Amino acid sequence: MKACNKKPCSFSVFEMYKEIIDVFIIDELDNTWSEKDFKTAKEANVKVLKTDTIMKTKEDSINLASFILKNTDLH
Repeated sequence: MKACNKKPCSFSVFEMYKEIIDVFIIDELDNTWSEKDFKTAKEANVKVLKTDTIMKTKEDSINLASFILKNTDLH
């Protein structure tokens, strides 16, 4: 992100992809998003979902995949 002169945070990643995504998933502990950021996502018609994204075990991976399938149109 620094190479692109962007702040290294999830909102900067969102900004880079907002025109080609419908859903953006952030970690439940990510407290860097402001109300303005969420409003920007809503105006871009991007649904922002928060969940545990840290995958240390196979079960963690399955839980994240299940969350994504349950909360998006990817199923």
